Amino acid sequence: MHQPTQQEAILQPATIQLAVGGSAAILAVGSVYAVEPVRWTASRKVWLSLFLMFGMVRKTKDGEFQRGRLYGYIESNPGIHLSALTRLSDLGNNQATYHLDRLEKEGRIWSRRDGRLLIFFADSVPIDASFLSPILDINFSKNSIKHSILMNLNQAELMDLAGPSGSQLAKEIGVSPQVLSYHIRSLIDWAMVKRKRSGLKVSLSITELGIEALTGIDIEVEQLDSDKLQGVIR
Repeated sequence: MHQPTQQEAILQPATIQLAVGGSAAILAVGSVYAVEPVRWTASRKVWLSLFLMFGMVRKTKDGEFQRGRLYGYIESNPGIHLSALTRLSDLGNNQATYHLDRLEKEGRIWSRRDGRLLIFFADSVPIDASFLSPILDINFSKNSIKHSILMNLNQAELMDLAGPSGSQLAKEIGVSPQVLSYHIRSLIDWAMVKRKRSGLKVSLSITELGIEALTGIDIEVEQLDSDKLQGVIR
């Protein structure tokens, strides 16, 4: 009886080299795309290509709504970066970039490069404004979420109350837990807020540096980590 023969697929050296080269190229593109200003430029070109293919997109109520949301995030959080805006708005990178580009062309926002990040400011912030430290960022916008967090924590400190939990603070300020978590991480990195654990409960409290951000009073910060003090004006 005739037995079927099995053929083994043999990869040629040229095929292996092509596969390895392709993988390396994908990794390289991914690394470059992680830089926000590069991603911003690439996304803008994607939208421009779509406009050329399908014609100008009509101005819709949804588009105005999304741009209003983005403007609100930027106005209340001066210096917020592109990735954070994309996460908070729950928009795709290309869609967020399109609306941000529209806002920038209309003069309602402006942006600048900060290392690997692209940060945004509302038109209420002068383009030549100088942000030398997290303290100045906090004081600049009295309506910012970070300022509200510090105000609430400072009030609890003055009344000798136990610090609130994250969920309690989010409810008090009127933001989602996800939004609050983003701002709390920044304030902890800046040594303005700290977490306290008591059993299973985790509470938040303001630090001396956080109080300085609210009052502008010079305080001693010798015990704070030097990395967290980079750029802070004493």
